[in-house]
Amino acid sequence: MKKYSRLPKKKRISIRLLCSYLGIVLAPAIAVFVIYLMMQGVLLDMQKERAKNLTKEASLNFHKEIEQVINVAKYISSDTHLKYYMENQGLFLPQEEFYEAYKLAKSYPDYAVFNRFIKTICILPFHAPYMLQIPQVIPNDSRGSAAFETGSGLEYQSLVQTLYDLESQRIVFLSGEGDKDMFCVLQRFEFGVNEEAGGIIAIEIQKKQIQSLLRSTLGTDKGLAFLTDKDGNVLYVHNQMDEIGKQSSEPITWEGYLKKGGYLDGTMVTYEVVTQYNGWRIITVIPQKELLSKIGWGKYAVLILCITSIFTGVAVCLWYWNRNQPILDRYIQYMEAHPEKLTEGKESTNIWNHFGGVLEYVEDLHMTVQKQSQWVRDGILRKILYGAYDSQEELEKERTECRVSFPGSLPCRIAAIEMENPAGQETNATAGILEAAFRGHLDAHLPCPYLMVGMGELKFALFLFTGEENIQGEEIKQLFEKINYAFYSQKPVNIYTGISERADTVLAISEEYEHVCRICEYVRYYKLRTPLLLKDLPRHQHVVFTVELEMQLENTIKSGTKEQLRTLLVQLHENHFNAQGGRQRPAAYVLEMLRCILLRCMTQKHDSIQGTELVNLVHQAKTPEEMEHGIWSVWQYFAEER
Repeated sequence: MKKYSRLPKKKRISIRLLCSYLGIVLAPAIAVFVIYLMMQGVLLDMQKERAKNLTKEASLNFHKEIEQVINVAKYISSDTHLKYYMENQGLFLPQEEFYEAYKLAKSYPDYAVFNRFIKTICILPFHAPYMLQIPQVIPNDSRGSAAFETGSGLEYQSLVQTLYDLESQRIVFLSGEGDKDMFCVLQRFEFGVNEEAGGIIAIEIQKKQIQSLLRSTLGTDKGLAFLTDKDGNVLYVHNQMDEIGKQSSEPITWEGYLKKGGYLDGTMVTYEVVTQYNGWRIITVIPQKELLSKIGWGKYAVLILCITSIFTGVAVCLWYWNRNQPILDRYIQYMEAHPEKLTEGKESTNIWNHFGGVLEYVEDLHMTVQKQSQWVRDGILRKILYGAYDSQEELEKERTECRVSFPGSLPCRIAAIEMENPAGQETNATAGILEAAFRGHLDAHLPCPYLMVGMGELKFALFLFTGEENIQGEEIKQLFEKINYAFYSQKPVNIYTGISERADTVLAISEEYEHVCRICEYVRYYKLRTPLLLKDLPRHQHVVFTVELEMQLENTIKSGTKEQLRTLLVQLHENHFNAQGGRQRPAAYVLEMLRCILLRCMTQKHDSIQGTELVNLVHQAKTPEEMEHGIWSVWQYFAEER
């Protein structure tokens, strides 16, 4: 009784387990079927492309062959022998007329031997006793015209009328009954002032060559190839559906030909190429099943693999399901013994709940790759600024290896940016926040692409890719004035900016970077928030009162000439006494430095009365003018002793 009550529940769980297994196989089965359809579509597209290329190639060959025939017609129409014959035909005696025409016909080579597209070449004068069918001479009378028409297929009257009606066309198709359709090239010639003293060069094209050309568009495929006029009427057709090549026997469009022959059953693939003559077209029509048949055993191999993979998956599922029956029995027994452990229907397992960590890991990995790419790019930019590359080729090689791209190319300008919190103010902003805010202002105001790289704490270098726009330095200064003002109104941070001249090479970039660093050092020392160029700095500018300047000034006071001292004082005025930015008074430490230099010079001279007076004069100097007076007084003291 217990065993009987256990069967429905086991059967229900077993069927659910089997459906789960088969559901796992369903997705791969659908994927395999989609792959098969896509594979078949790709193979079919390859066959279509091959057929399309054959049609284009036939059109090119048609153009090339017709051009050669036209060149032959032009050559004959301008021949000197023909000109002599036409201009003197009224002067020939009756018995000489035939001989002259015969010599003219024999003067031309057999073009049919040299050009496979040429069947016959005829010279048809308008008012001459003879017509020429190279190398034959035919009388221009009713008997000759009859023989002419039956022999070559060319109808003299039709050709003359066609040339008068269609003067702009050189290539014509003349339809007739039965096998009298012809495709020929006409060239009119005239010699003398009288338009009637002329004629026609008529070159008939070999029909079998047209058929061969149309046959080449199909290759080995079954189908139809047409040569039609601009209205779609069939001029020639090659029918390879029944492996029979033939031309059209009556005027009909190519769609009508297909309908009349019953070839519209099924899907047809059509390619159409317009030639350069009269709007004629070459049209290829191939059944799609013919193209699919060219795929061969590959299609069936893919289908067999698809079916095999599906059945293999189902077989594996059934095998696992059958093998897990003992485990299912033990599960039923366990749940009967411990019903409190039953959780069926209370919890649902969702595999997507376990993908959170994986997705976070992938996102972290993506951000790490982006940061590493940024580090590599910044490293290359710093090497450019420090002059680590000897040539443009070396830089391009490393960029290619590291897969680093720049938004622009040389020439460019370099700008150095240094930020500083003003005394007594707190910005509550980290370096990253300041950099991001400054980038926002750069994006809003700069008209050219740029790259920004950090060079230290709140120090940045900018590559301005001006390209061929040739933006002047003064324009860039004005742009950075706007940027600095907009940024300062948002963040109370002092910005010191130096802008370089235009750099055309990699080595020039490092040189310009040294200049902008010098400019930044100058404007930071004098607290100038105005962007400067190198030409804006004083000629003998030294940002700080260097040790070299101290020693040079001390030695000049003790043993230098008046001109040497005057040169140093001019330098002091330009760099320290009259600095740019409205600072008319030097820094206090500059006066103290000068005072120390003078006192050091008077160390061993202050015991005399004059020396004591000079020391007092130096101690009492409070302005640049008083200090300059003291310098000249001390120099005069040492000059009198020399």
